[in-house]
Amino acid sequence: LVDPGGVMSCGSDLIHSMGDDGAPEPLITLHMYTKSIDHMVVYDLKEDETLVVEGSCGAWVPHDAPEMVRRRYAGIRTPQSVR
Repeated sequence: LVDPGGVMSCGSDLIHSMGDDGAPEPLITLHMYTKSIDHMVVYDLKEDETLVVEGSCGAWVPHDAPEMVRRRYAGIRTPQSVR
């Protein structure tokens, strides 16, 4: 949990999810990366899949851009198991 105005640092080995928990103010996030990202691992909880997506896709499931998905794995897997 990060308080409003707080900062959270996430390395490539940290799995995280963000949401506003029903707060009256909308959640706004700013992501900054130190180098270009080749790919991201994202989780489609509705479909019970782990996806490897293009780095330019961002950290979300590309429902409207399936061409951004490099690989699909059944179930939820750790990033190390999809490399």
